[in-house]
Amino acid sequence: MTVSADRIHPPIPVLRAALDLTLTLGGRFAPDEAHAAVARFQAATDPGGISMDDVRRGQYWLIQTLADMLFAQKAWRAPEANPEVAVDWVHDKMHDHPWTGPHIGWFDQTVGFAMECAIPGDEGDAVRRLDTEPYEPTSQNESMFLTYGAWFISILIDTAEGKTGAAHRILTVVLDEVEKDGGW
Repeated sequence: MTVSADRIHPPIPVLRAALDLTLTLGGRFAPDEAHAAVARFQAATDPGGISMDDVRRGQYWLIQTLADMLFAQKAWRAPEANPEVAVDWVHDKMHDHPWTGPHIGWFDQTVGFAMECAIPGDEGDAVRRLDTEPYEPTSQNESMFLTYGAWFISILIDTAEGKTGAAHRILTVVLDEVEKDGGW
């Protein structure tokens, strides 16, 4: 992991694997794009490749980065804007979803926490170091829960941008540039 002044950055392949997982959900992308994402994810996480614990770290980064993107949009920079409304919206969508609803108790310490760390002026980002504390091995359920959290935040960004897939395109360009420049 590399550390910048304000954020721990998992390696680019880990971030791409986390991003690819969100491309596989909900039928928002063309089937060939979703199938390609599945193939990339499987290749990246084959034995000897990226561990699911590393993917989880990438998912936390992805959720917080998507929330950063969301809160940087003009609508959320207005003085009367309340980013907690977005956190509540994602919570409600996850609560109502047939797969994530039964696991909603995980929200506050996972998706909600990562989103709240991205709220402008919140100092949680400066002290949050999820990548350095001991955790139990990542379960498949936890990984999918985090993936759905990122997916729902992406829907908010796409809606604000007026384009399906806008959040993923922006992040792909950023990761391509960082990789081209030799990393963080």
